Amino acid sequence: MIHRKGDLRNEYKKSWILLLCFAMLCIIQASWFLIRTGPLTIPDPDMHATAAYALATGQSLNATRTELDDFGNPGKVQTIRGESGYLYLEGRKGVLVDNALLLSLSGDPYRTQQRASGADGTKIVSVPSEQHPNRSNQYFPLLYAPQALGLRVGLWLNTSPYTGWQLSRIGNLVAFVVLWGFAILLIPRGKLFLTLIGSLPTTVFLASSLMVDAMVCALCACFVALLARYAHRHRPLTYTQMAWIIMLSWLVLCSKIVYAPMLLVTLILPRSVLSGKGKLAVVAAWGAGALLIFVPWYLRFSGTLALTNVADNISFIRTHLGITTSAVFRTFRHLPVSLSQSASIELFLVFNVWLLAMPTVVVREHDSISRGYWIGRNRYLLLSVGSITASLVCMMLFLAITWNDMSTLGTAHLEGFQERYLIPLMPVAAFGLIRDKPSIRDCACHVPEPD
Repeated sequence: MIHRKGDLRNEYKKSWILLLCFAMLCIIQASWFLIRTGPLTIPDPDMHATAAYALATGQSLNATRTELDDFGNPGKVQTIRGESGYLYLEGRKGVLVDNALLLSLSGDPYRTQQRASGADGTKIVSVPSEQHPNRSNQYFPLLYAPQALGLRVGLWLNTSPYTGWQLSRIGNLVAFVVLWGFAILLIPRGKLFLTLIGSLPTTVFLASSLMVDAMVCALCACFVALLARYAHRHRPLTYTQMAWIIMLSWLVLCSKIVYAPMLLVTLILPRSVLSGKGKLAVVAAWGAGALLIFVPWYLRFSGTLALTNVADNISFIRTHLGITTSAVFRTFRHLPVSLSQSASIELFLVFNVWLLAMPTVVVREHDSISRGYWIGRNRYLLLSVGSITASLVCMMLFLAITWNDMSTLGTAHLEGFQERYLIPLMPVAAFGLIRDKPSIRDCACHVPEPD
């Protein structure tokens, strides 16, 4: 990604203190979470734990069958086999992340039962069953590689299921620290900003859990850092650099489609960085990767949890766009008061650090500077704000389709939004710290007429 060793050494000299602080903060907080909360005390343990186990045991592509859920939605159900100590998920507790943070302070009462899982011996079983759920096929399996590697070590060493889950958490943590640290190293501006986001308690909890969210966050941060570096250097991209962009952006696309708007920054890079043909090549590569890999997997394997009838909601939204738009707007307006206290503090801190960095970047429009110059100079700021907003709108629409009965919603806001959804969007704000070099055409300045 960085052509010369001298570039890497210079970046390291500017970043090593922040990298050290980031690693220490992650290790300290993660150690606390590993000790104080059980591995199955997370949102959706029947999804993240079984997905990691499926990948670790080579069952991620097991055949699926279509069944109707309680709301009449057809869904794909995947059966996996393995030790009951792992697949029965004894002591699991689905809690929101902010509640898990509180449990780390007061003590996790579910950890004892999770630790005892498999103590009486294990047998080979299949899930899902009537008592034991399984949602191993909801997310693209490659995203669980760090957890699967840690769990694979536990299976090789024949450890207890609890220790195996702990090793899986450590694998997730190590991958997160490496990827996020690399993002801090690469990004030309906003190193402190990325360090702060990666060190937040919510972010570190995700990284020290079995959840896929940490990998999504790290991929977003790496993509932002890489693209920001290329934009800042303002040099034509090589084929190797384009390949890195395509790979990272494709992984972001496979993780959660609602974060796809951030990829659009690639398409507004100046032609001096990425030519029109280069942009077409990037789009073609995205399409090829999606059509050849992600879409076939999604159509054959993926299953999504819904708490309402999806088909009815889609039909309602199509015929009631005004009501849907109003619901999305009400949810935006309700977000500040719906966030937990810890999430509000974190968001307030991140936002203020971002604002403090802005005066050195934003070029204010004066009479002597054209509007085109100002827009060109701050194109990344404008697009970063726009892409974050677009991702939030996508989230709201997804919640409208899968989590809320739109026909009975009335004047209420949409339910189902969680604070952890914001973490992958935070690095996108770092795009706003990059200044572009406007074209000569945009630099047309107002020249006062002679007296």
